[in-house]
Amino acid sequence: MNTSDQNVFTLDTAFQRRWDMQLISNNLKDLKEFIIEDTNITWKEFAMKVNEILATQDGVMSSEDKSLGAWFIRSDSPDKRTVSKKRFANKVLKYLWDDAFKFDRNKFFKTDYYKTLEQVIDRFMNHSTTNNLKDLLKISIGPNSNTDTSTISENSNEIAQAVFEESEELVTLKGENVIFYGVPGSGKSFSVQNRIDNIVNSSSAIGNKELEIKANISRVVFHPDYTYSDFTGQILPTTEECGQVKYVFKEGPFTSILRRAVNDKKKMPYFLIIEEINRGNASAIFGDIFQLLDRNENGVSEYSITNAEIAQYVFNNKKEQLKLPENLWIFATMNTSDQNVFTLDTAFQRRWDMQLISNNLEALEEFIIEDTNITWKEFAMKVNEILATQAGIMSSEDKRLGAWFIRPDSADERTISKKRFANKVLKYLWDDAFKFDRNRLFNIGKYKTLEQVIDYFMQPKFTNSFGDLLHIFIEPISKLSETLNTNG
Repeated sequence: MNTSDQNVFTLDTAFQRRWDMQLISNNLKDLKEFIIEDTNITWKEFAMKVNEILATQDGVMSSEDKSLGAWFIRSDSPDKRTVSKKRFANKVLKYLWDDAFKFDRNKFFKTDYYKTLEQVIDRFMNHSTTNNLKDLLKISIGPNSNTDTSTISENSNEIAQAVFEESEELVTLKGENVIFYGVPGSGKSFSVQNRIDNIVNSSSAIGNKELEIKANISRVVFHPDYTYSDFTGQILPTTEECGQVKYVFKEGPFTSILRRAVNDKKKMPYFLIIEEINRGNASAIFGDIFQLLDRNENGVSEYSITNAEIAQYVFNNKKEQLKLPENLWIFATMNTSDQNVFTLDTAFQRRWDMQLISNNLEALEEFIIEDTNITWKEFAMKVNEILATQAGIMSSEDKRLGAWFIRPDSADERTISKKRFANKVLKYLWDDAFKFDRNRLFNIGKYKTLEQVIDYFMQPKFTNSFGDLLHIFIEPISKLSETLNTNG
């Protein structure tokens, strides 16, 4: 039982009384040293410092149960002495931002400078964090953030000599569980396909040249009514030719691709893609399969489970123990703005590598909104700036407009029609992003309903300048029109 997840289902007193309880101490002191890539900071040092803040700092909700466990993250380098910056950022920093310090981020992060998780990770990944703990703490604060860091263990400097080299073959040619997360329209499904292509190319280089990749992909979409039986399979009645009813096991997508991967003698890669993993109750859908998500260094499940129906289908032997093989990858996508649909609990998330898909508006090709001189990039960047900085907007960080939230629908693919923009973007901003604080963006003194907003926007007179578009908006966005018109 994870103490940090006791809010999922609480064990009542009568139930707990019938069990002996054994506390598993979070023994960081005896942990074998490994460092965070590009730093001389050990995971032990970092975790102990964070846990000290969680245990002592006032105002952090449920802080005791949010401590970083000794094995919350493991080394992913070939020599087992380093944890990559990419893994550390997407697993540890994400957990601290989204969970441990969710309700009091300013206790740990410098929220005056870093308004979003994306900014935190981008800073960590692209800024020098070498030489001492204080360097890493430029993105975080704590009761001892100014402490002299010369007390870092002597072993750290020795360990820091181990160079982390991200080998494509070592990283991609063993099974992984990865959740690709980001704002809506940031390109998560595209990134999944890129990762698959990289794995396939590496596989071809080592002999699997005849790989029929499309046949080796199974894609499912989680939703509120999706169940464990849908995912793994269930016993269903069928009628034989003689009219007799027979009950047979009908496999689900997980069991189907598991069977193919396990029985593939060439060990070709297989991929299970779960779209919108948090739109369904992932913990209930995975059920006992959850235990298989812990993988060893070879990509094989570290622990096995007993499941007679699945084992009979996969191995033709119901007594066989189930494990995920090294040639099966499980990729999932998750919209951060949909966290409130079903929250992924800490124990479940810990068994996945997390990959933030940055909302890269800067690199976006320019295309305009019909009947205006406004590009989608300009509009989205300004709205996202308001969402990230304005006070009083609930869950604003996760409501930002993704680079590919909308695409051109003109023949030359350079223009977004007013109809599409109004009914997709303006509706989203009114009904979702600014739902609880519409006056931050919309001129609600003039436009009381979404229908009025769209009706005005669709009128022919709504043309030519940023200022025209901003007739339906109020400060601070309207100031931008003056700058653009002056520069133009």
